[in-house]
Amino acid sequence: MEKILIVEDRRLVAEDLKEAVEDFGYEVTTIAATKQAALESIQQTPPNLVLIDINLKKEPRSGIQLAEAIMNSGDPIPFIYITALTDEETIELVKKTKPQAYIIKPYRDADLQIQIKLALNSFYGQRSSDFIFVKHEKQHHKVYLADILFVEADGSYVKIHVKGKGIYKPTMNLTEFANQLKEGTPLVRIHRSYMVNIKYILTFTNHEVTLKGLSTTLPISKGYRAHFMEQVPKIK
Repeated sequence: MEKILIVEDRRLVAEDLKEAVEDFGYEVTTIAATKQAALESIQQTPPNLVLIDINLKKEPRSGIQLAEAIMNSGDPIPFIYITALTDEETIELVKKTKPQAYIIKPYRDADLQIQIKLALNSFYGQRSSDFIFVKHEKQHHKVYLADILFVEADGSYVKIHVKGKGIYKPTMNLTEFANQLKEGTPLVRIHRSYMVNIKYILTFTNHEVTLKGLSTTLPISKGYRAHFMEQVPKIK
């Protein structure tokens, strides 16, 4: 279930919005009345989408400042403005933050539901090749492909070695894992038991690769050698 953070300082408006969002089938992480409260909530419980009022607690346009902070974070989140403001100056500031939608109050629930669906689909559809969700210890964890060092087969499991986070071990074989990846990812199969991230390769021969941060080498098998060599940019 997708999680949505509501950023709105008027309690009655926020409660109506929360009721509508939950009726749509989403989970509301919390209602934040200030920019700081919203940022703290995002850190504690990352949402999939943020609904932002622009003027919060007598701080004109602090919702736009919140959007800028979200944009500049290492893990951006889609957001939608919900506001009564339609003046040209505000619109110009809003355009720079590139929201997924801009909804004018008062709004119809049907319009809100459509815009939320479109925002989630547009944002995560575009970024679906950047990350995957991996089931580990009864939870699905967001893992960016750029952070995966290598993946190894381990019986009915795969071990996904992630930079700075350790190892995730979902129940699937390596071929099943590889089939879930879209074209253009940095992960390349080098052996029936291994995939490696090209960006972490330090050296390689026809038979093995050395990865940054790994004390041992990984084998390249004959069956995967040609494909691997095609994927690695090199000067002969």
